[in-house]
Amino acid sequence: MEKFNAMRTRLLQDLQKKTIRFKSIVALTCLLLTSVSAFAQTKTVTGTVTDAANEPLIGASVLVQGTSTGTITDMDGKYSISVTPEDVLVFSYVGMTTQSVKVGAQNVINVTFGGYVGGKVDGGTFEPLDKVKGDVARIVMYVYAHYNTYGNVYGTTDGSGYAYYFGTLNFTQITSAASESEAIGLLLRWHAADPVDEIETARNDAVFAIQGNRNPFVDHPEYAAAIWG
Repeated sequence: MEKFNAMRTRLLQDLQKKTIRFKSIVALTCLLLTSVSAFAQTKTVTGTVTDAANEPLIGASVLVQGTSTGTITDMDGKYSISVTPEDVLVFSYVGMTTQSVKVGAQNVINVTFGGYVGGKVDGGTFEPLDKVKGDVARIVMYVYAHYNTYGNVYGTTDGSGYAYYFGTLNFTQITSAASESEAIGLLLRWHAADPVDEIETARNDAVFAIQGNRNPFVDHPEYAAAIWG
C-alpha cells in the first residue's frame, strides 16, 4: 500500500509539472499572438490640412487622442503619423474649431477647417478665444524673447526700410495696449487663465522634432512670471 501511495504521489507531481508547463506555453503563445496582432495593426496615416479657402495650414497640430504622440503640418499643410485603426486623431489650429477623426481603415485623412470661430474683431484688432489665449500669449512671449535684438528683428541690420521695427521689439507693436506694462499685464493674464495643455505640448514637441527649437514658456510656464511678473 505504501509503495502504491508513493507511486500515486509521484504521478500526481509529474502531472502538475506538465500542467504548469502546458499553461506557460499557452500563455506565451497568446502573448506572442497578441504582440504580432498589435504590431500588424500599426500603420502610417498621411494627409493635408487646409482652411476654408483650400489653402494649406502650416503648423496645425495632429495629436493621437489621449496620448502625447503627435506632429504638426509642414509648409504644404501635410503630415504623417503612426497610428492604429482604433486611434482617434485630433486636429487643432489656433482660432479654429478642433476636429476629431477615427482612423479605422483610412490611410489618408484630409481635414478642412472652416473660418475662424469666436474671438472678437474690432478696428483691425483680433482677440482670440479664451481657450487659446494662453497659446497666443506664449507664442508672443517666445517671439519677443527669441528675436528681440537689432539683428533679428525683421532679419536685417542695415537700417533700411521698416525702421519702426528696428532696435527693441516692443509688445505694443503686436498688441493694442497703450503701454508696455499694460501689454505685459494682458499677456500674463492670458498665460495664467489658459494653462499649457496636451495639444500645446504635443505641438511644441513636434516643432522641436522638425526645427530643433522649443518654446520655453510651454516647457516652463513659470518663466513668464520670473521675467515679467
